[in-house]
Amino acid sequence: MENRNIMNPQMYILLQLLVTNALCDPYKLAWLYPGPISDYGWNNAMERGRTYVDDKLFEMGIDSISDYRQNLGSFPDDTPKAEEAIEEYMEEDYDMIIGGSFFWMDSLVNTSIENPDKHFLHFTGYKQTANLNSVFQKAYQGFYIAGLMCGEMTNSNTIGFMAPFRVAEVLRHLNAFYIGAKQRNPDIKVQVWWTDDWYSPLVEAEAARRLYDSGCDCISGSQDSVAIPEVAAELDFWAIGYSGDFRILANENTLTSILLNWGPLVLENVIDAINGTWVQQDVWEGFEVGAVSLAPYSTKMPNYLKTIVNDAETKLTAGDDSIFCIGNIPSYISGSASGECLNSIELHTMDWIFPDIDERGEIELSEVIVKLYPRLNDTVGILVLIFSSVLVLSCFVFAIDMALHMRSPVYFSSSVHFLALILVGNLLGAISIFFWILEPSFIVCQMRVWLFGLGFILVFGNLFAKNYRISRIFGADLASNNAAITNSVLFVKYSLVVIVLEVVILLVWALLDPVIRIELGPDKLPELAPNELYIGCSSTTHYGFLVFGIFNSLILLVGAAIAYRVRKVPTEFSELKAISFSVSKTIPSCSHSRYTMQSQYHF
Repeated sequence: MENRNIMNPQMYILLQLLVTNALCDPYKLAWLYPGPISDYGWNNAMERGRTYVDDKLFEMGIDSISDYRQNLGSFPDDTPKAEEAIEEYMEEDYDMIIGGSFFWMDSLVNTSIENPDKHFLHFTGYKQTANLNSVFQKAYQGFYIAGLMCGEMTNSNTIGFMAPFRVAEVLRHLNAFYIGAKQRNPDIKVQVWWTDDWYSPLVEAEAARRLYDSGCDCISGSQDSVAIPEVAAELDFWAIGYSGDFRILANENTLTSILLNWGPLVLENVIDAINGTWVQQDVWEGFEVGAVSLAPYSTKMPNYLKTIVNDAETKLTAGDDSIFCIGNIPSYISGSASGECLNSIELHTMDWIFPDIDERGEIELSEVIVKLYPRLNDTVGILVLIFSSVLVLSCFVFAIDMALHMRSPVYFSSSVHFLALILVGNLLGAISIFFWILEPSFIVCQMRVWLFGLGFILVFGNLFAKNYRISRIFGADLASNNAAITNSVLFVKYSLVVIVLEVVILLVWALLDPVIRIELGPDKLPELAPNELYIGCSSTTHYGFLVFGIFNSLILLVGAAIAYRVRKVPTEFSELKAISFSVSKTIPSCSHSRYTMQSQYHF
């Protein structure tokens, strides 16, 4: 279909005459997008609007600069990201800020009051100030037509809608969709799933599949991604897209898409701001000025339906918008002070839906994502549990044996207190492996690092301190001719020193660059499926891991050199059995810890 522009060439010529041709500095515009411009939906439509405004200003000889920030967040809790971007643009002396999320309304209101010499536009909002205008298309007109189409194309008399949030914008879309469908098919049933997100392709795809499984054979929705048309192509049902021409990305099962034209709406406000003719207003336009239009029709769309749609579009283009008027809306709504039709304030603050719309529930992202990490109920998790249990059990067996035979020559000469510390270290190392079958969190990640680190240093710090004493006693020729180092001196001057150093390294690591939970999707790990999410533990950089690894490697190297030196001492003084036992417990823990402490550089 032919796209309509709000401004014709004559209007541009007139505006050129009104605009000052010689500005001292470029006019600077900042666009804020809640999601990615690659969504081919809402955010991409705003980006097309930005390039439209840039091109028109250039044609008019107006020196301007535009910039944008994307992925600022789709949830109310993400508002601080947008506020930070707004503040940065204010510091950079931008002339106009354009915000693209309903949830940023109050932030933009406050900033506009604080900066009366700047101008602001807010998409989808309804609050204005002297220098803040609300701007939006009457997208509900497009969803009304989508309802007409689904009402005609359904064979099951059940159609579906996907709704992001329970905000007035979405409720208008859903109710208009319902009104259009009921006008063509009074017996039709409308189902809705709530996704609690503007842009979540995985959740949207799951919602589309659930609607299809419950009998819906024509589906539309207010989300930003192309998920509905893609699933429609996969499962063979009808779809109507939103914000972009999704038929191009899917197939002819997408009957058409509702297109939003931001460029001309924004351009008028920009020209007014530059020209000093700014007027506080709520800019809310639809088919009548080309702010809303329909993408080309599917080749599968029957001609009679094209006629129905064209007639509806012609009426809306002529300004005949009776969608939310008496006869189409519930009597308790139409009894308001607005008269026969809901006024703009009532539409902007809509908080109701038709009572016979079948709300199926909400879909959480956690229901769709497959988290990849060893679990207690999978094969890897069971093997880890068994292995760790065997290690822990062996530690208790040695503890019992030591308790029963602590006065034997071997235990007595080896210093029972040091052996107890070594055994505790082995136990901590074995327990650290248990945390590999728990879903990573900050605490779990920290426990993996701390239990392994403390276990390692308790084992090898004490073990090699004892070997050092043996080397001092026997000397280079292994003849027992040197004075022994007492247990207390050995612990304070050797064991305790390396233990303290290990704790300091772990503390500094935890404070400056802690090992935390990470989530990596297909964008970071291409081998993952679209609905898979790798969950692990990582530091931001590799420095903590390197320092930790180097220090403990030095302990091993020095200890190995000492152990080699005393390898021929009498059997009752040899620590080789204890070293072998400790190494057998440490190597599995260490192999796990390599992945536990991997950084973003994938060490």
